[in-house]
Amino acid sequence: MAWHPHKNMLAMAHKDNCVYVYELEGSVWMCKLLKHRFMVDITCLEWKQRAGGILAVGCRQHEADTTAQTSTLISSKIAKQAAPQYHPNAWMNYYRYPGHEHISAVAWDPTPGSFLIAAASAITNTLVIYDTLLQRTKPLKRYGKGNVLLRWSPDGEWLYSASISGYSRMWETRTWTSSQFLNPPGLWVQSACWAPDNRSLFYSMRGKSDVYMLYRTGETLKSDQLDWKLLSTASKPITTASGETITTGGVIKEMSLDPTGQRLAIAYETSELVSLYAVNLTSPMILDKKNVLSLHGYIRGSELQLLSETEIKLKPLTNVRPHHVAYAGSCSNGALLAIVYENNVVSFVRHSYISESESRRRLYI
Repeated sequence: MAWHPHKNMLAMAHKDNCVYVYELEGSVWMCKLLKHRFMVDITCLEWKQRAGGILAVGCRQHEADTTAQTSTLISSKIAKQAAPQYHPNAWMNYYRYPGHEHISAVAWDPTPGSFLIAAASAITNTLVIYDTLLQRTKPLKRYGKGNVLLRWSPDGEWLYSASISGYSRMWETRTWTSSQFLNPPGLWVQSACWAPDNRSLFYSMRGKSDVYMLYRTGETLKSDQLDWKLLSTASKPITTASGETITTGGVIKEMSLDPTGQRLAIAYETSELVSLYAVNLTSPMILDKKNVLSLHGYIRGSELQLLSETEIKLKPLTNVRPHHVAYAGSCSNGALLAIVYENNVVSFVRHSYISESESRRRLYI
C-alpha cells in the first residue's frame, strides 16, 4: 500500500498481480487498474515525489518496474460496486540489473528535480540506484545476504537500508559512502520511518515489541549517532467502553509516522487494535528518551452495514487484524491514516491538530 505524496490517491497491490489505484473525487473513491505481464508477485510500491502519477512497483520475479499514468483515467465509482477498468493510457519503463532479483524494497529520492530510485534485493546486499531520467545505473556493492527495507530521508540527504545480515546502513547520498550499525544477534529491522527533522529514525526489530530511535547529531557520517530504545509494547488486555476485553500490543508488524511528525501509528502481529502515540521531538538531545513517545489511544476497525436504502449501521471489526498502516503524504489541518485489514476492509482515520496557542485559548474559555 502506498499513498501519493500530494494527492488523495492510494495504490494497493493485490494477490492477483494487479495494482488498484483509488483516488478520492469529491466524496467518492474512483478506482483504476494497472496490470502488466512483468508485474508478478508484487512486493513493494512507492509513488515518486513531486510527480503527477509515477509509481514504482517492485516484484519478486522481476526487477523494479516504473509505471506512469496520465490524468485522463477510465474509472468506476466504488459506491456502485462496478468493476474497475484497465487504464488505456498508462505506460511502463522496465528496469533490471544483472543478478539483482527478488526485489524487496524501492525508494524514490525526494530531492527536487531528482529522478533517482533505489532498489533492494532480498538475495544480495547490493543496492541499485537507477537514474530514470538519464537511464543510468549505479550499483552499491556490499557483502551480505540481502536487504529488506529502504527509507529515504525527507530532504534526500540520507538513505537508510536494513539488511538480514545482522546490520543496517546509513548512506550519505552526495558521495554514496555509508556507516554501518550492528543489530542484536539473529535480528533485523522490521519497520522504519523517518521524522520530518531528517535526523530521527524510528524503527522496530523483527519478532520484537520494542520501538527504537536512531538520532543523527550532525550533518556528516562522522557525527555521533545515538541509538535509543524508547519503549516496549508488551501484550496486555484492555477494557473498552462497552466492557469488552481486547488484547493490545505485542510483536510489532508495521509503523507509520504522519508527515508532521506528531503521531506514530503501530500495528501488531496478533492484536486487532492499532496503537497511536503522540511524538515529542522538540529537542531529543536534552529530553529524556521516555518522553519522546506517549500513548495517545487505540484505533479499532469498523465496517458499514447497509440495513436499507436509508439506514446504515457502523459495526466494529472483531478478530480481524490490521495488515498495513500508512499515513497520507499530505492532509490539510492534520493527518490521514489508512489501515488495511485482513478481510480487505480499508479504514481511514482523520487527525485534526490545533496549535498550542489555540489549545490554551480553549482551556481558558
